Amino acid sequence: MKGKKLFISLALITLLSCTVQARLGGKLRFPIPSEMACEGYPIVLRCPGTDVIQVVAAEYGRQTADTCATTPEKMRNTACYLPEAFDIMSSKCNNQTQCKLDVSDEHFPDPCPGTFKYLHVTFSCVKYMFGCPGTLTGIASNVTMDTTMRAQKGAWTKDPIYNPHHVFYASPSQPRLQKFENMEHFVNGNRAISEYDIHYQMSGTSFVVYDGNLFFVKASSANIVKYNLHTRIRHRETALPGHTDRSTSHRNGANSIELAVDESGLWAIYTNTHNADRIVVSKINKDTLEIEKTWRTTYPKRTALHTFMICGVLYVVGSRTGEVEYMYNTNAVSGNGRFVAIGFDRNRPISPSDPVGFLRTGRDLPTTPRRTFPHPAGLLAKSRSFLNYNFTSLKYNPRDRLIYAWEATTSKAVYYKLHFGLPDPVEGDKPTTTTSTTTTTTTTTVRTTSTSEQSPFGPSVAPSKLPHNSATLAPPVVPVASCPSVSRDGITWPVTSLGQTRTMTCPDVLNEQATWTCTTEEFTMSAVWDVNGPDMNRCVTWTSSIESQLLAGTIDPSSAAENLSRGLKMSSRNGEALRTDEVTNSARLMKTAATQAGSGTTPLTRTQVRQITEGVTDAADTLLDSSNSITWKEMESSKRYKAADNVIKSVESAGFVLADSMANNYGGFQGDTAKANEP
Repeated sequence: MKGKKLFISLALITLLSCTVQARLGGKLRFPIPSEMACEGYPIVLRCPGTDVIQVVAAEYGRQTADTCATTPEKMRNTACYLPEAFDIMSSKCNNQTQCKLDVSDEHFPDPCPGTFKYLHVTFSCVKYMFGCPGTLTGIASNVTMDTTMRAQKGAWTKDPIYNPHHVFYASPSQPRLQKFENMEHFVNGNRAISEYDIHYQMSGTSFVVYDGNLFFVKASSANIVKYNLHTRIRHRETALPGHTDRSTSHRNGANSIELAVDESGLWAIYTNTHNADRIVVSKINKDTLEIEKTWRTTYPKRTALHTFMICGVLYVVGSRTGEVEYMYNTNAVSGNGRFVAIGFDRNRPISPSDPVGFLRTGRDLPTTPRRTFPHPAGLLAKSRSFLNYNFTSLKYNPRDRLIYAWEATTSKAVYYKLHFGLPDPVEGDKPTTTTSTTTTTTTTTVRTTSTSEQSPFGPSVAPSKLPHNSATLAPPVVPVASCPSVSRDGITWPVTSLGQTRTMTCPDVLNEQATWTCTTEEFTMSAVWDVNGPDMNRCVTWTSSIESQLLAGTIDPSSAAENLSRGLKMSSRNGEALRTDEVTNSARLMKTAATQAGSGTTPLTRTQVRQITEGVTDAADTLLDSSNSITWKEMESSKRYKAADNVIKSVESAGFVLADSMANNYGGFQGDTAKANEP
């Protein structure tokens, strides 16, 4: 009997799977990873390289008695399901290269107490694309935050890709990296959630945290070390060829080699024997630490106070002016370096009555000692030059688009907002030009010299005497007070004021509305749309309505499959192509219904078997009809693979249901109810 049952199952699955593959062109691939963990254990999602996680599906509860087996009484409920599982996993793991959390009620509300649950997550790995903000045109006033760290050289930063809310701090005085839960914990002196003993002394503050790894320069060497923060081991170490360190500035934390991160990856800024004491920029492969390409500038390293990269452009802060006075564009065919004068906004102090400590009113501060504001952003400082502080580090974060700085004398964490204009168009020599952005009247004067880039200390041009634009500088731009217009989930959301919740009509669903709230970004205090996305719960389509009834137990799997088949036929009755959401939702519903039908402990009736098998096969036939080929082709690749995977698994499950029924009844049904006690 078992042999006959297995043969029937394999035959049906092979036949139906071949039919599905033929409809999809015989090119099915399923590179969609998935992970599963039982309650009480951690689940770990990982993507290779710099790819980031996008959760496709998440199921928390218990849908079968075969997964995460335990005592019978804890597996009896196989209709346990948490609808919010997808939203929870998306908010915790999306846009990260790695994600780890415990499967427990700490993260997931308990949908069925007393049942031993499990979490199954399907996700895709996609490229995280940092959009280039453009060319730096101005530096806004800085915000300072008092910390409880002792006064010393150091640096703080964030990982722009992996867990971007964590804050990292390190000092060259000890071989240790500290990680804090968020900016508030760092400023308030909360205990670090992790400390990493890296076993090596760092060279000054030359380190960055990128994609879950610490990259730093080993003290008294030209070696770059890659330390994995997950495994806590040194993965790689390489030396920069021909490096020389005789031109270190006394104000930049004693970094003869600077490491930087921007929208395009990892960089090293240093000098070598082939370029005298002038700055050399190298693009570093973050996985292998190999140098991908090197550019030679004519700016002396000894006069550079700080350096940073934005969109592949090197910006140098001069030690005489304390301002950005040189830039080198590595995106140009042959590189492009020139002297500039990128200044600071005119500073006006914030009002002591400002409840968040950030909005500028233009009123003068009182002469009484400076008070501390309850908001962690603290006071807006007056700064027209980086020389106003004893900064031992200056780091750009491509995610926040801010510059992070550490004031060593008073142990303050500082950040600067930036102004950007159009991407740098210069290629070779061009006359002096003046550009400005629409958001500020801060002006950038671009000064070009000969093709060979004359020395900044030659007789013709000196960085300390570059002409500053005499135009009146406008007050600094206040934090964005409204969320911009965006298109999301089929809805064009208009500009919305901070704190307001926008209500819009659901697409393709009559008399229902979706909502999205304009909230405050924790760090910059600007208005941003809620990162969890719009609330589309009321935008219920006919497929989601069937799925909700199935999950709630008001209809059985066979009825759900039959209703789905009918709905698809009605939607495509005029030969019109199905919408993308109809295809993806139907494929997911097919899989849920077929899986539940095959995992139930109660034998199915003859009618139920017919409903599930015919419903699934008819639905698959409609989804894969040639009239819907355009929908499949235009679908995002990860959604297309997931939908195709669900269709095939649904057909397989339906085949097993039919095979089980036929085998249990000697090839036919005996009456309306399938025999459950057949030997």
